[in-house]
Amino acid sequence: MTLKQMFGKNLKYYRFTKGYTQEEFAEKANLNTSYVSELENGKYGPKFERVEQIASILDIEPYLLFLVTTETKKSLPKRVDMK
Repeated sequence: MTLKQMFGKNLKYYRFTKGYTQEEFAEKANLNTSYVSELENGKYGPKFERVEQIASILDIEPYLLFLVTTETKKSLPKRVDMK
């Protein structure tokens, strides 16, 4: 798994656990919904400033967006794929 893919999967996970749709999250982050989708799919990697902004909106530490743990995988809803 690449770093961009790991970031995307964690973004999707934390966004989902906070109860935001892609549209709601994009609005809060002042981003285009398609950009959020592309981030979550590992197509793009964000700049450091954007990582800080995303983490702040999700109320998590930025490093968590790059870390996939066994606990995170276990607690995923069935609709979120963390392969």
